[in-house]
Amino acid sequence: MTISAISQHLRKLKDRKLIKTEREAQTIFYSLTGDYEKMLKPLFKIYIEDKILKTI
Repeated sequence: MTISAISQHLRKLKDRKLIKTEREAQTIFYSLTGDYEKMLKPLFKIYIEDKILKTI
């Protein structure tokens, strides 16, 4: 993907309050908002336990 495409996707996620940003100098860190983190954490746990992510 191009940087422009990634930027547009991140903007859409931020506009829908799925992610939040934190800036340190010129670096921007993206993370899930609290509600979505709680919702998706069990799913990530399943992926990690089943080692699905390691094979992709």
